[in-house]
Amino acid sequence: MLMLIELTKKYGILTAVDHISLSIGKGEIVGLQRSRKRHQRHVVFDR
Repeated sequence: MLMLIELTKKYGILTAVDHISLSIGKGEIVGLQRSRKRHQRHVVFDR
Protein backbone atom coordinates (compact mmCIF):
# COMPACT_ATOMS: atom_id res chain seq x y z
CA MET A 1 0.00 0.00 0.00
CA LEU A 2 1.16 3.53 -0.78
CA MET A 3 -0.28 6.51 1.08
CA LEU A 4 0.38 10.21 0.45
CA ILE A 5 -0.88 12.78 2.93
CA GLU A 6 -0.84 16.52 2.23
CA LEU A 7 1.84 16.25 -0.50
CA THR A 8 3.05 19.58 -1.91
CA LYS A 9 5.68 19.97 -4.67
CA LYS A 10 7.12 23.35 -5.63
CA TYR A 11 9.55 24.42 -8.33
CA GLY A 12 10.79 27.84 -7.28
CA ILE A 13 7.66 30.00 -6.96
CA LEU A 14 5.51 27.56 -8.99
CA THR A 15 3.39 25.14 -6.95
CA ALA A 16 2.99 22.02 -9.09
CA VAL A 17 1.07 19.93 -6.52
CA ASP A 18 -0.77 21.49 -3.60
CA HIS A 19 -1.78 19.37 -0.60
CA ILE A 20 -2.84 16.18 -2.40
CA SER A 21 -3.73 13.12 -0.31
CA LEU A 22 -4.37 9.63 -1.68
CA SER A 23 -3.87 5.97 -0.91
CA ILE A 24 -3.21 3.16 -3.35
CA GLY A 25 -4.02 -0.37 -2.27
CA LYS A 26 -2.35 -3.61 -3.25
CA GLY A 27 -3.39 -4.68 -6.76
CA GLU A 28 -4.73 -1.24 -7.78
CA ILE A 29 -3.58 0.33 -11.03
CA VAL A 30 -3.02 4.09 -10.98
CA GLY A 31 -2.24 6.43 -13.86
CA LEU A 32 -1.65 10.14 -14.32
CA GLN A 33 -3.61 11.68 -17.19
CA ARG A 34 -2.96 15.09 -18.70
CA SER A 35 -5.94 17.20 -19.69
CA ARG A 36 -5.98 19.20 -22.91
CA LYS A 37 -6.75 22.26 -20.82
CA ARG A 38 -3.94 24.38 -19.41
CA HIS A 39 -1.62 22.00 -17.53
CA GLN A 40 -4.37 20.21 -15.60
CA ARG A 41 -3.64 16.69 -14.39
CA HIS A 42 -6.02 13.95 -13.31
CA VAL A 43 -5.26 10.82 -11.33
CA VAL A 44 -7.07 7.73 -12.64
CA PHE A 45 -7.71 4.69 -10.43
CA ASP A 46 -8.74 1.21 -11.58
CA ARG A 47 -9.30 -1.95 -9.53
